[in-house]
Amino acid sequence: MECIGSVDQGTQSTRFFLYDKDCNVIASSQIPVAQIFPKQGWVDQDPMAIWESVQKAISETMRQAQERYGDGKVIVRAIGITNQRETTIVWDKNTGKPLCNAIVWLDNRTSSIVESMAKQLGGRDAFRAITGLPTSTYFSAYKLKWLLENRPEVAKAAEEGLCMFGTVDTWLLYNFTGGAHSEENRSTCVHVTDVSNASRTNLMDISTRQWHQDTIKTFGASNVIFPEIKSNAEEYGKVCATAVPELAGVPIAGCLGDQQAAVMGQRCQEKEAKNTYGTGCFMLLHTGTIAVESKHGLLTTVAYQLGPDAAPCYALEGSIAIAGQGITWLRDSLGLIDDAAESEALANSVPNCGGVFFCSCLWRAFGALVGA
Repeated sequence: MECIGSVDQGTQSTRFFLYDKDCNVIASSQIPVAQIFPKQGWVDQDPMAIWESVQKAISETMRQAQERYGDGKVIVRAIGITNQRETTIVWDKNTGKPLCNAIVWLDNRTSSIVESMAKQLGGRDAFRAITGLPTSTYFSAYKLKWLLENRPEVAKAAEEGLCMFGTVDTWLLYNFTGGAHSEENRSTCVHVTDVSNASRTNLMDISTRQWHQDTIKTFGASNVIFPEIKSNAEEYGKVCATAVPELAGVPIAGCLGDQQAAVMGQRCQEKEAKNTYGTGCFMLLHTGTIAVESKHGLLTTVAYQLGPDAAPCYALEGSIAIAGQGITWLRDSLGLIDDAAESEALANSVPNCGGVFFCSCLWRAFGALVGA
């Protein structure tokens, strides 16, 4: 049976799916990924734990498929990646190992940097004309700046020209093609990102879809090694046998940030919008081939580019950091439920909320956008 594979690397778990030629799921698995909370409002993840969750999810899914269809009967023609966006990872060029934990997208330790830069540069829209984004703790540039200023090992690696930067897609592509698994293959590891993920760093020119060097300099990251920006639909490399034996030699042929992938998955056409509930809540409006600058606080982002020569499509986005994460908070911090699924039954057990409203600001007020 010929099929394609899909990696969905999220904030709380990693999933891997196998689809047949009719887009039916023939096997899947889900592996949890731990979050680390060093301080109030800080959220870390171990980059190696993220990668290992991908390996485990693939291994389990392939085991299921082989049990069902027989050894050697399942042929994976290509795989694609979708991932949590903005989460920032830096690693050593020589070893392929992380220099420190990843800073997760909903982390707000960079709030003082954001406030300082907004004041210094004349407001929160200082970068919007270039990157499409306001100043916010959300985006990778501020996390990278924090790491360079607060983690000596990161600053040292940057000074020596050894600090490689990437979002989760970059980290996965790097490891799929060799990464820290094989010194022999490290020279041929791909260090790339796609336009949808790059558009969430606040370092990419939204018009040219290339890194904006003056903005990189503003963030003090000129010595950092940045990945090459590619489209969402092309071959980035092949899976290395030492990384994932079950998929050795399989092409990696697609990559999209998770919310942009949802735009495609829900088949949004120009002027259509979708809303996705996960760890956070994200509404994206497809604006076609025009990058629309919002006058009401929305984010301008790349929706997708289906090939290196294809015209890119753009979107406007409104984001709320805490959605499903709020259910996790009810379970783990308040102890009101034992399982996330109980929240639905409890909600349906009463006619209304009785006048009680929950403001999802567990990580401070975070771009809850009302209006368009």
